[in-house]
Amino acid sequence: MIYLTQEIKRELEKIVHELLGDSVSIHFDVGYADERFGDMSTNVLLKSGSHRDEIEPKILEKIAQNSLFKRIVRDTKIVHPGFINFYFKPTFFLEQLVSLLNGQAHKELFLKGKGKTVLVEYSSPNIAKRMHVGHIRSTIIGAALYNLFKIQGYTTIGDNHIGDWGTQFGQILVEYKKRFGDTIHDDLTLEELEELYVSFQKKVAEDPDLQEKARFEVLKLHKGDEVNRGLWKHFLDVSVAQLNQVYTKLGVEFDTQYGESFYEPYIQNVLDLAKEKGVAVMDQGALVSFCEGLAPLILQKQDGAYLYATTDLATLYFRQKEYRADLLLYVVSNEQSLYFEQLFCTAEKMGILDKGGASHVKFGTVVGSDGKKFSTRKGGAIVLNEVLDEAIKKAGDPVIGVAALKYNDLSQNRVKDIVFDWERMLSMEGDSAPYLMYAYARFQSILSKSEMSLEDVLRNKIISNFDDLESKANSLMDDLGSLPRLLLMYFDVIQEATESYHPNILANYLFALATEANHYYHAIPILKEEDLIKKDIYLLVSYSVSYILKDGMRILGINVLERI
Repeated sequence: MIYLTQEIKRELEKIVHELLGDSVSIHFDVGYADERFGDMSTNVLLKSGSHRDEIEPKILEKIAQNSLFKRIVRDTKIVHPGFINFYFKPTFFLEQLVSLLNGQAHKELFLKGKGKTVLVEYSSPNIAKRMHVGHIRSTIIGAALYNLFKIQGYTTIGDNHIGDWGTQFGQILVEYKKRFGDTIHDDLTLEELEELYVSFQKKVAEDPDLQEKARFEVLKLHKGDEVNRGLWKHFLDVSVAQLNQVYTKLGVEFDTQYGESFYEPYIQNVLDLAKEKGVAVMDQGALVSFCEGLAPLILQKQDGAYLYATTDLATLYFRQKEYRADLLLYVVSNEQSLYFEQLFCTAEKMGILDKGGASHVKFGTVVGSDGKKFSTRKGGAIVLNEVLDEAIKKAGDPVIGVAALKYNDLSQNRVKDIVFDWERMLSMEGDSAPYLMYAYARFQSILSKSEMSLEDVLRNKIISNFDDLESKANSLMDDLGSLPRLLLMYFDVIQEATESYHPNILANYLFALATEANHYYHAIPILKEEDLIKKDIYLLVSYSVSYILKDGMRILGINVLERI
């Protein structure tokens, strides 16, 4: 029973239909309650409006007769102004923990996405530039979403859509040829490539004619000029080698890593289709797509050069032809919101994308403690590789350093700007990765000292016979506080984080679980407990805490340490 809120809502809908008939539809919510008001709550009576007087006297009777509620609920109360609060049986909690630990719950979870395909595009850096701190957001948010879908059984494709075909290459080629001519400079570094780009930007301010030279060089590249293609390939090799170093440190992988150039063979097909469908028309010498309420989207410039939109449409065309994905997620910053509206609208009008088949997963920027864009003292963007090295140095451990960096991002609402704060990231006491990792290591220490393996706990005759535990388990719930309810929420949290594309929902849940688990750790002498039934239940709970903390952090892309 992994999606408990869904199952309870489904049974309540049946009960309401029995009482009022199928013609009446009531939209209500079911969710985990504040611990003062039971374990789960619904506003079904509040939302029933004029039908409330009709169903209220009968609904508790129907709930008491329902097979699901009889199995899991020990008490039900109606609370003004129209809520129903449920109190679960302690033995139900224990059954669910066993299901979690013996793998049955994950088998059910894996069925959620069976037969469906999701493609997640994330990271997507530009070639010939070092990744800066802002790139971390797309990279780790996308990787977390990839993991969320994958754990639920979706066929999941993670794609790093590398920018290797844009206008910056014309600019770099102009500057490169001034220094090195047409020959390949074997010792070229990514730092030098980036410096060539910066040098061009400075010079073009004084000599606007350079921009025309750059356009000519990129047009030659797009048309297959042998020299420009050879140099471009060299730039690509130099760049990818360093990008992969960053991904290795971050522990991020991709299923596919195609550059924009990969989709070049599909561009003409897309342009022809756009013309054939009447989606793209000539306007002032350029090929343009118009969508109601949006600025026009240019697909091909007057000189025949392509733009990002051209390549992105070709990418969509390839992806749907190759993967037939049910959903495409583009993890790209807030600034690109308008562009993706234009792109998706054009693709839908062309018939290469179903309405709602793609979503822009937007995110804010990285800012310093002063609220300004996080940068060097000279105002330049901070290189991501250097940030990773600094995080590892400050943490004194590569696993903790990278975990702190990731969690600082993933624990915050992705749509908002995030504050880059070393002290907060590396704290052992606040909402941070080290705090979660320390909680996990604490429980691992308890479990290793208990001399009872997980298999021993699950095989225990007391644990396997819940009927004999009813009276004993009831008295234990007060000792455990809200911890069992938090453990029960895990799979509902996974679903909510997945459907909203917000990994912070999972991160925030793990922090709440770690906090409550630490209270439990201090309040209950687990290993010194002499009552064997109590001790077995405490160990079952402890194994569940340890399991969920590790599994949840793994989904977020965070490795744990068994000892800290």
